[in-house]
Amino acid sequence: MPSLKQIVARETALFLAFTAGDLSAWTVPYTLFAVGSAPVSASASLSSSTGTAVSLIAAAALLLPALWTTLFLYAYTLFTQALSPDEDRLNKPHRPVPAGLVSPCGALARCLAVAVAHLALSTYSGVAHDALLAAGATVWAAMTTTMRWGGGHWLGKNTLALGATVVAMLSGASGVARSSCPCTVPTTPGSPYGHGYNVGRGRPGVGDNAVDVVTTRHVLGLGVYAALAVHMQDLRDQDGDAAAGRRTLPLVLGDGPARLVMALVLVPAAWAVATTTLSTLAMDLRVPSWPAAAVFVVVVVAALHGLLCWRLLARRTRAADHDTHMIGTYIFCLLTALSSLERLGVVTSMRPAENAVIHAMSLRGAMTTVLDLLFTKK
Repeated sequence: MPSLKQIVARETALFLAFTAGDLSAWTVPYTLFAVGSAPVSASASLSSSTGTAVSLIAAAALLLPALWTTLFLYAYTLFTQALSPDEDRLNKPHRPVPAGLVSPCGALARCLAVAVAHLALSTYSGVAHDALLAAGATVWAAMTTTMRWGGGHWLGKNTLALGATVVAMLSGASGVARSSCPCTVPTTPGSPYGHGYNVGRGRPGVGDNAVDVVTTRHVLGLGVYAALAVHMQDLRDQDGDAAAGRRTLPLVLGDGPARLVMALVLVPAAWAVATTTLSTLAMDLRVPSWPAAAVFVVVVVAALHGLLCWRLLARRTRAADHDTHMIGTYIFCLLTALSSLERLGVVTSMRPAENAVIHAMSLRGAMTTVLDLLFTKK
């Protein structure tokens, strides 16, 4: 009979084995996006009880969405990997099921337990509808590949199912962040952070339609972005996908034509969607003195997408395709971070440098307050 310590150690090791490779694609970007929905104001005083409140709000806005997203990620990886052990033996033999660390039935049992915990947190936070949409889209994506519903076609699995999953996860993480901050944080008139607002569980307070419109635009835009860019991940898994009977874009079109479509159509289209979705990237050429910092952000984002296009055409080994996919996930993390900065008012198209400095000063004060609360002896 294993001891409690042994059980905890084993379950922790299994959790890391299932999720470690996907944290940058799931927990990191959705948590970064959620921070933009928390009512944190740069103009709030950080030298009083209000400063402590802001610090706690910032911590809750980061930790609860991270927990919510990670629970979903764990349930997702348990479910999908339990259904595809044969494919993983070809593509990813290091995964827990093909490596013999856990049986498919054991993975499904853990999936059920984690899914119940995720749904409970979702219900508490008022985002059960987002959790159910993400779960439904995930099940559909898994069934299109493992059970070959719809022939395992890239249109159903990647473009529709995974695109819907991203929309639900962005929306849900944003709602969890709002629900974790049941208070009002004031802002000063004319602040780039907009108006202070009351935050209730799962929904912003009355009168926050402008905030909701911007968040909704970002959720939908980034969902479309992900649906266009996600096909890059299939370049590295073509052997296993072919053995499983999948119809991914590289297998349907062929490796060479698929790379051309991704580099010349899909990635540029994704960049265009990001540029039109995020105001900080929509450079207005009619303004001759556009701030240098904003131009820098625009150029960096465009250059990173250009790098993806170049790698798709020039770097064609399996290892290189994996690196290209990882660069794509890092770019997605950057875009979700820019979304949060824009929704918080930290970075705008007209005053990026000044607002960034203001926020950095407030963030430093908030971090100092959190550290004081954690480590100062009473």
